[in-house]
Amino acid sequence: MTYHTYPPKQASDHWILAFYGFGQEAQVYSKMIERTNERFGFVVVDLPYQEFEKAETKTDFLTTLTHIINENKIKKLSGISYSMGSRYNLILAELIPNLLDKLILIAPDGIHINFWNQLATSSLLGKPLFKYLMHHPEQYTQLLNILYWLHFLPRNIFLFSKMHTRDVMHSKKVYNTWMNMKNMIPNLQKIKAAQEKIFHLHPGHLRKI
Repeated sequence: MTYHTYPPKQASDHWILAFYGFGQEAQVYSKMIERTNERFGFVVVDLPYQEFEKAETKTDFLTTLTHIINENKIKKLSGISYSMGSRYNLILAELIPNLLDKLILIAPDGIHINFWNQLATSSLLGKPLFKYLMHHPEQYTQLLNILYWLHFLPRNIFLFSKMHTRDVMHSKKVYNTWMNMKNMIPNLQKIKAAQEKIFHLHPGHLRKI
């Protein structure tokens, strides 16, 4: 896991962890960093676009978080995320709830993991088929059109899939990211229990946009 660190311009032990959405890069947060860096440290965590070898686990994620926290002497954290990056953001509330001040989730992926994602990344039949189709996007486009015509695919998933699998380079990026993140599924029951225990006086601290 790679990330980008932006220390606060004034001494502060309150940092913001930021996670961007699929298709974006770390610089999507550059304006926010400029405006908040006087008061907060900032860490932007990268989505795992790299070639898939072995999916990271929540334990791997916790190791990275612990290193970031210790390295920067962080006492308080806020998380902000968009889309697929919200899986990481939600897992913050699962792994280190005592350090969290706020979570801001924008159009989050992770509240409900869709059926097609689980089928493609975790099933015996789905994994080899997913790999083949992502390396042969022409066949995948044909399959998408059939599934959409048969009303098996919602319009938003159909349009997202066509846009991000328009050629081999883009479809491999989808494959790598989905496979690398297949274990990053938030435990919503643990998060809810932590929220009720720690944030019971501040129910607005877990915020969805």
